[in-house]
Amino acid sequence: MAAGRHLGKFRMAGSAAELAALRKVEKYSALERTHFFQPIAVESLGPMNIAAYSFLAELGRKISDVSGDDRHSIYLFQRISVLIQRYNAILLHESFLWPLIRAVLLRGVLILFFNR
Repeated sequence: MAAGRHLGKFRMAGSAAELAALRKVEKYSALERTHFFQPIAVESLGPMNIAAYSFLAELGRKISDVSGDDRHSIYLFQRISVLIQRYNAILLHESFLWPLIRAVLLRGVLILFFNR
């Protein structure tokens, strides 16, 4: 029932990421006096907060301008996607009942072993 109370907040894709980013801005507000702070909140299925998307797109564009390779912006977003996939695989790996199932993360691929 507790999840139902929060359901209204997360009707649009990315709204959970927006809320998480807002909370991080509030938590680390003291840093803004001395540092540039950009929260990057990404949901499990990919949506990220709008400010983070704009920041990363601009960063990728600047890297591409310096390097002369237009693909660097795409590589930046792909890298973030891979990091999320690896993190999710680790979470999945840690959630198994070890006497029954053994999981191994090998070169980014999750391999499952089932005991008989």
